[in-house]
Amino acid sequence: MKSRFIRFGEWAQANWLALIAILAVVLFILLVVIVLSWLYGFWSNGLYGTRFEINSCWQGVSAVGAGIVTVVGLAKAAWTKYGHPVSTIHRKGKNQMLLIL
Repeated sequence: MKSRFIRFGEWAQANWLALIAILAVVLFILLVVIVLSWLYGFWSNGLYGTRFEINSCWQGVSAVGAGIVTVVGLAKAAWTKYGHPVSTIHRKGKNQMLLIL
């Protein structure tokens, strides 16, 4: 079990940018579900009179929107600082290999 955990740690360290992207996608999916539930509450209040608190809808949508903008800004900053360049040259002995990502 310890070796599996160590292997996973090494894999995560090598693929940290992909893990951040996966976590961001999961976060965005959850935020979209929350926004859709608030919007449903807003529209059901107007169409069916369910007495859902409208102020809660707008506060929630605004908070989620601000959260999404913040996550995108942080992801852009992390990509700029730690991301991979479009093309890099790696030396292997006497040969050079051009990688285009």
